[in-house]
Amino acid sequence: DIAGRNEVFDKRNGVALAADYQASDKVDLLVDYYHLDTDVMPDRGHPWDRSTNAPASVDRDNFYGIVGRDFQETGADVLTGTVDVALSENTKLSSKTRSGETTNDYVVSTPAGINSLTATTTIPNRASTAGFTNKFTGNTTQITHERHVGNTEHTIVAGVEISNEKVTNQPYVLNTQSATNPTGTPAHALNVLNPDNHANAPAVIGRGDTSLVKADVQSVYVMDTVKLNPKWEVFGGVRHDTFDLKRQARESTYDANSDSEDKTSFVNGHAGVVYKPKENGSIYTSLSTSSNLPGEMFD
Repeated sequence: DIAGRNEVFDKRNGVALAADYQASDKVDLLVDYYHLDTDVMPDRGHPWDRSTNAPASVDRDNFYGIVGRDFQETGADVLTGTVDVALSENTKLSSKTRSGETTNDYVVSTPAGINSLTATTTIPNRASTAGFTNKFTGNTTQITHERHVGNTEHTIVAGVEISNEKVTNQPYVLNTQSATNPTGTPAHALNVLNPDNHANAPAVIGRGDTSLVKADVQSVYVMDTVKLNPKWEVFGGVRHDTFDLKRQARESTYDANSDSEDKTSFVNGHAGVVYKPKENGSIYTSLSTSSNLPGEMFD
């Protein structure tokens, strides 16, 4: 149960397992698996009172959802495998592959705002629904090489990353009374001071159309850290990313009015200087760039 909140609860179950196998002096294999599922009563808090520009002055325990209908259930299953290989005394290769699926299903009530609070003030029960499934597969492979050139020591890091992500959403349909559904249940109004969480509100009667977002990402990078002497280091690197995003309002059905696609590439860099006046202290300055793509939150 959640302290100080009527009807709200949070249940979680999970497990994390890992196995590490030293195949040889040069090869190490690591596999790990992560599982989590949750079952909660979603809680969007209290109505906002526009007359006081603050949360409504109600009992802190007040909950504005519908028991017996509202829910949120999430799940996660993620498997990761890592291979570390010592190619030589100065060169190491690390490759990590991950595949997983997460889900997020919910019917959530969101309390509306009010203009003032009286004994008869009510708010409509507004519910949002979703049924997300996110499938992800990706690999990142990196090679690290150390070498001496004259009196300088170089640590060169280079790598590639690839991933594919698919997010589908099939929201829940509520039996809300409307012009097209005259036999449905009228949207319920909750008394703000004393909300009835067991009211007869529109129930779930099915699922809607499924939307789809796909994202393919390819990246490559290289960076060199140069130790000039015990007191000075310089470093610099560059990274190139390509994002290919596609959205379908209804999965497997093209809709020119709402489907969209964006393919964007970025080049970013990073450079800096490190000064070590003492062995246990550093002073550094760096300059870098970064880029965010449109629609980076795929869900």
